[in-house]
Amino acid sequence: NNTYDILFSTSPANLLLDIENGNVTFDLNAFTYTLTSAVRIKPVSGQTGRLTLIDGTLDVDTNSDQIQVGLGGTGFLTVSTNAVVGAGGTNPFIILGLSDGDGTMTINNGGVVNSSAASVGNTGALGTGVATVTGLGSTSNNSGQFIVGIQGTGTGTVQNTGTVASNGSS
Repeated sequence: NNTYDILFSTSPANLLLDIENGNVTFDLNAFTYTLTSAVRIKPVSGQTGRLTLIDGTLDVDTNSDQIQVGLGGTGFLTVSTNAVVGAGGTNPFIILGLSDGDGTMTINNGGVVNSSAASVGNTGALGTGVATVTGLGSTSNNSGQFIVGIQGTGTGTVQNTGTVASNGSS
């Protein structure tokens, strides 16, 4: 497992972001990183991929774009200090724990995730999804549903004045 700390000095755009193994921290430095397809934290079986976002925005260009955490392996997404996922009118669909993988999303220290919907424990009977929103100003805003446990096991925790807002839940 390698560790990569990346400090942004501009607002780039890419097609896709894949994290397959290791710990990656994006210090967005008040910039916006825009993706035109998806973010996949999809480790190879037996490996772990982690992405931590601080101080800026990770954005997508359409509401159908996805952030997949734990696609077939163990994946972690942390949205922390002054970081925002989804801005403007285009927010990603968040999927935690799919294809028998384990996906965890933590929103803390004032991080904000704006999504078109969130699915925690999405597909595969062996998959698990965990979403935690904790701390003052930490927020998950879902313009659609916030769904816990479709086929896999899902857990959602809101604590220490964190907030979750959605247009439906199950």
